[in-house]
Amino acid sequence: MLLYDELKLTNIKRSQRISHKNFYIMAFRASRNKHNCDEYINNLKILETDIFYCKDDNKKKQLKKLFYLYITLNPYTENAVFKNFIKQVSLGGTLV
Repeated sequence: MLLYDELKLTNIKRSQRISHKNFYIMAFRASRNKHNCDEYINNLKILETDIFYCKDDNKKKQLKKLFYLYITLNPYTENAVFKNFIKQVSLGGTLV
């Protein structure tokens, strides 16, 4: 449903998203396929917030790696809005 834009990450409970990282992966794929930088950034913001609220250190580490992966493998490297977002990332100074 995420791939077909019938569901957004915000429609899924945080605990579910954190437990199943595939929700994030599908959301990133969907926004990338639509060439929608704003949605891609919004998904990153949701993931960033979920990392902050995650209590399990192992899950938090996995989510940080996922966050870093989708920042580095994005198609929006030259997009000014995306560049500005990267400058504001607040994962405690380190992504991994």
